[in-house]
Amino acid sequence: MAEHYKIERIELSEKPNEEPVREMIYWGKIMGALNMLPFVISKGWAGNMGFRENNKMWVTPTGGMIDNLRKEDLIGIREIKGIRQYWGKADKKPTSEWEIYYGLFEKRPEINAIIH
Repeated sequence: MAEHYKIERIELSEKPNEEPVREMIYWGKIMGALNMLPFVISKGWAGNMGFRENNKMWVTPTGGMIDNLRKEDLIGIREIKGIRQYWGKADKKPTSEWEIYYGLFEKRPEINAIIH
């Protein structure tokens, strides 16, 4: 059975570096334009992304549309003393696949980004 980790919201104003965010925004628009993602009527192109940055990762929010992604939409996740913490816009939670991303980034140091 898969292990599920506790994750808690914290207040932190830290933002991701500009370059990986620009890359995520660019590829979200490209994947939408090429019809590589499911389309949600009246919302846009669905999908999720995440990238590693030092000792944390940045992911899209639950219900986010990656073809309209903005820097302020990203959710940060880190682990401190065995507890996973997230921060970002008050009304957003990280994608439900955050544990998969975390596991891949932890086990595969050559993987730095995920888009699906």
